[in-house]
Amino acid sequence: MSTLGENASGSWLGVAVSRTEIVAYDSRLQSTGSAAWRMPLDAPAADQMSWPSLATALRTLKQLSRENSGHLAVALMPSLAEVRRVDVPPLSDDEVEAVLSRNASKYFVGAQGAQLVGVETNRLSHHDGAIAAAAPAWVVRQVSLAAREAGWKLEHVAPAEAAWAIASAKAFPADTSRDAFLLVHQADHTHGLTVAQGKLTMIRRFRSATVDVPVFLESHVAGARVLAFGEPGVRKQWLSALGERSISVTLSVGLSADVAGDAALVAAAYVVDVQSLVFRTEEMRVADRKRRNTVMYTVCAAAVVLLMASAGLIWWDVSRELAAVQAERAEIKPQLTTTLLGRSSVETVSNQLQILARNERESAHWSVVIADLTKHLPDEAHLTGFRGWSDSVRFDGLAERAASVFAPLAKAESFSGIKAAAAVRLEPQVDGSSMEKFTLVGKVRPRVIAPLVTADSAKGVRTGAARNAAKGAP
Repeated sequence: MSTLGENASGSWLGVAVSRTEIVAYDSRLQSTGSAAWRMPLDAPAADQMSWPSLATALRTLKQLSRENSGHLAVALMPSLAEVRRVDVPPLSDDEVEAVLSRNASKYFVGAQGAQLVGVETNRLSHHDGAIAAAAPAWVVRQVSLAAREAGWKLEHVAPAEAAWAIASAKAFPADTSRDAFLLVHQADHTHGLTVAQGKLTMIRRFRSATVDVPVFLESHVAGARVLAFGEPGVRKQWLSALGERSISVTLSVGLSADVAGDAALVAAAYVVDVQSLVFRTEEMRVADRKRRNTVMYTVCAAAVVLLMASAGLIWWDVSRELAAVQAERAEIKPQLTTTLLGRSSVETVSNQLQILARNERESAHWSVVIADLTKHLPDEAHLTGFRGWSDSVRFDGLAERAASVFAPLAKAESFSGIKAAAAVRLEPQVDGSSMEKFTLVGKVRPRVIAPLVTADSAKGVRTGAARNAAKGAP
């Protein structure tokens, strides 16, 4: 059984406090002859600011445990705190605590004056309502002040029932998945706790006399485990009474006989593990908020650092990749320069060829014009002059009759639009005859040159022909 917790700030020690006694159970107290330690207390008073006997007892405990910076967890026995199931609307735990604190007398029988309320933080969905605990605010303040005066750091204050529920899971480890009914026997009362996986779900109080056994049987679920520890004499009577009714009771195998026989020692041994039904003063709430804020700020700072580290790694990776790309570009730059120069030369030659081809298409081919002129010029006529420029041609010649020249030349294919450029006049000849002199102008027709057939253009022609054939085109 572990009764000592460790955290970053020091050791934990649990105590159980009633109106008349404080008890502790820890291996560091064996110098007194036993790991169990107890000391009587003067009953606290609501009209006092402190609890002197408790402060004295805690100082003594500090000396015996040799703790210089110990952390203290306190379990309030049923004489100082009340635990019960309450029916509340579906609210958050903080809202439930606020509602119960404002109306404590409505929900708790023994509540008088201001109360601090703790709520079970992990309620099981198949149980209605919530488990809540209430303790007088002045009691919790006096406990907190006494712990501070004795040099302890008070971690939490909780009802003994919360510690008993933890003990039921740790001291009775067999088959903890099933719900269990825990009987905690004291001299004046027997407490019945329904526990599911270490969580308190229901609580009832019976008289320690076996006269209340029939009342217990009314709430007992057939087949549920029944566990028991506490006052040996009362426990023996209940074991006998339940055995007569064929109900077996399991005794703890994880607790020593002296601890199992004292409910207060069990509460002191396991209160360090309690996380629910905790009573919190305003000072404790502020401390909790500070701790939560510290954790939140730490997480946020860590997230920012990780984000910046991720951004740095991404930047480094991008820079590395960019450097690699630049190095590869530097390697292929000479080849690329040569390729670009070759491409530039090819483009220059291609442009020049296009210009030559265009000039060839647009220029007049005078040999064709002269051959066409010779072919169509009548035999009785001859030329005395020929001029050609750009897209025009001019003929000067002599004929017996100038009118006979127009009709044949109009049939020429290399030029068209033959017309007289000057008036026809007679020109005397050497032999004494005369001939008519004519001057004609015409428009040279542009020569049609077939384009160069390349592989791509030939493929396009074949594709077009095939498409026309598929459509039935001629």
